Amino acid sequence: MSRKRHKAVTVRLSEYEWNSLEERIEESGQNKQSYMINALLGAEIAPKEEINTWKEIAGQFSELIKQLRGIATNINQIAHKANATGELPLINALEEINEQVAEIRKAGDQIWLSLRQLIAKQKVMQE
Repeated sequence: MSRKRHKAVTVRLSEYEWNSLEERIEESGQNKQSYMINALLGAEIAPKEEINTWKEIAGQFSELIKQLRGIATNINQIAHKANATGELPLINALEEINEQVAEIRKAGDQIWLSLRQLIAKQKVMQE
């Protein structure tokens, strides 16, 4: 498929059709050309709010992954120290890690709730 578009299409619409098209384009957050091409190719066109919700959820997952990496680093450092000295880590360090894990679990539960709500909303819209 060529990236250059050499063909143009002219379509005449009634006022109602034009307003409907404009409303759908606005909801999608795309420009007219992108919207029309995606619609023509059968792509599912999500509303702008849904796309923003998915972006927000992706950002939340990214933050969780960052936090998990930090916890993994802490655990790795504790293991190295325990292996080198033969001493178990202080209970405070383990309690701190446990609190961090609990926070991440809570954030993960909130993200999953958001995802389930978004998916349920999509199912209702499709029916």
